Amino acid sequence: MRCSEVPKSIEYPCELVETLLHIDASDTVSEAVVRFLTALAPYGLRDLLITGLPSGPRRQWQSEIICLGWPEEWYQRYLEQDHFAADPCAAQCRSSILPFRWSDLSLADLTPRQRLVMSEATEFNMHDGVCVPIHAPFRVPAVVTLAGDRLDVGKRELLHIEMMAQCVFRTICQLEGYDLMNPTPMLSPREREILQWSSAGKSAEDTGCILGITKKTVEYHLRNSRMKLETINTVHTVVEAIRQKEILP
Repeated sequence: MRCSEVPKSIEYPCELVETLLHIDASDTVSEAVVRFLTALAPYGLRDLLITGLPSGPRRQWQSEIICLGWPEEWYQRYLEQDHFAADPCAAQCRSSILPFRWSDLSLADLTPRQRLVMSEATEFNMHDGVCVPIHAPFRVPAVVTLAGDRLDVGKRELLHIEMMAQCVFRTICQLEGYDLMNPTPMLSPREREILQWSSAGKSAEDTGCILGITKKTVEYHLRNSRMKLETINTVHTVVEAIRQKEILP
């Protein structure tokens, strides 16, 4: 099997190694995500979120999102209802290094608010999922969480998923320019790049054309920058980024 081929199912260690190498060889974040999800399709996993798990009251968790692949309707519901504050999967990932299925959580141990979070996810065909906690020295605890309608995941498959999740997390962080050995700056390299163009008077649409990304993606990074720097608009964000030496004046 060549590295460029994604196995339809992972039955043997050599196929797992090939899949890991395939993800690791990605040139872009979207390529890494597609390769990751393609390898996970046989397990019934479809929806993906990779995010940090801040616990401080002032830190908005959306600023820690690394990759957003949830259904848009569910993501909006999750935000509107402030489900992150009560998400039992997030709580479990902060205190454990072991991967788990959502269905492994005991409903009897959950609060009514926590049960509501899990129940509402099923309305969006996210009936079960897998969480892989990521504990790295350079940032807050993180998680690679995956969901689907009907899962085919046992103990062996969970181990495979854990290894692939750690690989895609590392690959995406490296592609985004995060230093895995040292603390990251407040803004990601992409956020700083976009703010640098904003400081030059470029609109979100102009910046998207320059960087080869969509206007929506630019606005997403600008929104994250505002949350991280606690600013109210793009001009304020640029000024604060310059003041904190995140970008050049």
